[in-house]
Amino acid sequence: MTTKWNVAVGDKLINILFHCEMFRLKARQGATNSTLRTSARRNASEDLDVSAISDKIRKATEDDAHGKRAWGFPINVTFVTLDLLWEEVKNTKLHAIMDRNAEYSLSVYVKSYSSNVLSVWLYLAAFTKQRIT
Repeated sequence: MTTKWNVAVGDKLINILFHCEMFRLKARQGATNSTLRTSARRNASEDLDVSAISDKIRKATEDDAHGKRAWGFPINVTFVTLDLLWEEVKNTKLHAIMDRNAEYSLSVYVKSYSSNVLSVWLYLAAFTKQRIT
């Protein structure tokens, strides 16, 4: 059996994963440094807003889904080993979709930090031809 890939969705989601990492960074800053505070939120870019990120993901998947059912979500992990990363992917159970015509999409964004720490963002999506009614 072959795996069908929807590359168009994957290309759009890479930029969104970058914004997810930036949001995570801003959310971790505490006290007066955080741009998520109400007074600073008005000045913050809309790219760092959770609802704006969600809307971008929804739009990116809907544009190329063409009425198909879509499942997908971002995963953020600290890289330890490829085996542990693969376990995270397997835990999504997207591979268990019982449709021979299912299409998949995968986007990966890696942000490096000091001391060899890597923040890995994966966006996995699956599309089936079952129409949404």
